[in-house]
Amino acid sequence: MSTNPMHQFNVYRIGPEISFGNVDISFTNASLFMMISALAIISIFFAGTKRKAIVPTKIQLLTELSYTLISKMISDTAGSKAKPYFPFIFSLFMFVLFCNMIGMLPYSFTVTSH
Repeated sequence: MSTNPMHQFNVYRIGPEISFGNVDISFTNASLFMMISALAIISIFFAGTKRKAIVPTKIQLLTELSYTLISKMISDTAGSKAKPYFPFIFSLFMFVLFCNMIGMLPYSFTVTSH
């Protein structure tokens, strides 16, 4: 554990150095937390859509409300012409949300801090 409060913002390599020409494509702590965020999104939305019920479970309610919230926000802001962009905007919103939520955990890396 470090006494420097800025240590949490350092990006460091996990595993061997991998380079492609002059580009370093090594696996870093930022990559790890991005994968954790993506896996959390996939698992929550998979669990929320696995069993559809008339009376929704808590996880199903969470997935439906997040979908409805973003859909309504996009349609209110950009109108019906933004409908083709909804999957991209929804995915990006959820990814940034989960990265920020995981970044609030103690001793974790905040991907969106860079």
